[in-house]
Amino acid sequence: MNIIIKATKLEISQDIKSYIEDKINSLSKYFKNDDPVEARVEVEKAIGGQRQGQIFRAEVNLRYDGKFIRVEKEEEDLLAAIDFIKDELKEKIHEEKDKDITLQRRGARAWKKFWAINPLARFNISRVWKSIRKK
Repeated sequence: MNIIIKATKLEISQDIKSYIEDKINSLSKYFKNDDPVEARVEVEKAIGGQRQGQIFRAEVNLRYDGKFIRVEKEEEDLLAAIDFIKDELKEKIHEEKDKDITLQRRGARAWKKFWAINPLARFNISRVWKSIRKK
């Protein structure tokens, strides 16, 4: 997993960088090993728009297998925003995988229905079964 970290209006320490990498890398178990996954993480200190205190914004853009997931959160604590983003990404990845499974099943049902034998066709199973048993 390729992780790109960007800080805006904020200096982040090596500890915070490693914390972000650990949280985002924990999501790599939901992808195949050969899939190229790119996560662009941006952390920012929001200036203005709040009455008091510091507000931090964290945002992740995740690209994999032709899909794009974006999650954004503002919190008073940077680490809390990162934790929330990890949980949201996990839920959105599960949603995308469920969509894929649903589409596969729907396609399989369509093929099964297309190739199904007409229910009005009559087969005399007992006569066929008797001929097989005699041989």
